[in-house]
Amino acid sequence: MGPNSIRTPQQDRSRAKAEAILVAARKLIAANGAAALKVQDIATEAKVSLSSIYQYYENKDAVLAALAISYFEDVKALMMSCLPMPVDSKENAVDVTDTLLAAFLDLGRKDPVMRQVLVAIKLHQDLRELDHQNCIEITDFIYQGTQHCFAEKSRPELRRRIEILATASNAVLDLLSHKDEDAQKDLVISTREVFRATLLALD
Repeated sequence: MGPNSIRTPQQDRSRAKAEAILVAARKLIAANGAAALKVQDIATEAKVSLSSIYQYYENKDAVLAALAISYFEDVKALMMSCLPMPVDSKENAVDVTDTLLAAFLDLGRKDPVMRQVLVAIKLHQDLRELDHQNCIEITDFIYQGTQHCFAEKSRPELRRRIEILATASNAVLDLLSHKDEDAQKDLVISTREVFRATLLALD
C-alpha cells in the first residue's frame, strides 16, 4: 500500500474531485479521528459516489497515504525555505537545524489532523514505509546542507544523530496530541534544547 494505490488524475475536473475527497477525509478525521475513517463516510461528506473514490484511491489506507504524502511535501517545501546557503560554521549549522526542527514541530502542532494521519500510517506495515522514506529524505537533506561544518571523523555520527532527530520529531508530534497548549510549547522547547546539545557536542 502506498503511492501505487493512488491514481493521479490528469484533468482539472478530476484533480478537483480527488482533492475534494481528501478535504472530506480531513474533515472527518478532525471530527472523529483517523481510526474511525470509513470510505462510505468520505463519499457522503464529499458528495461523490463510492465508485468515484475508488477511481482515485484503492481504499481507506490509500486516502491516508495521500494525506501523508501531501504533508510530507509541505515539510519538504518548509525545509527548502528555511535552509539558507551557505552554512559556514558548526554553530550556524546547529542554528539552521534548530530552525528546521522548530518549523516542523510548529507545522505539526497547528495541524492535529496530520498528527493523527502520521500515527495512523505507523499502524500499517505497508504505510509505515512512507514515513520511513520521509525520515530518510529529511536526514539526507539536512546532512548534505550541514556536514561540511563538522570534522570528517564526526560526519557518520552526525548523520546518525540527524536521523534520530528526524525520527524522534514524529514521535514528539504524537506526544503533542496529548498536551494542552502551554505544555505543547514547553515540549517543543525541551526537544529543541536536547537536539541542539546533541549536535553541538560533535567536533
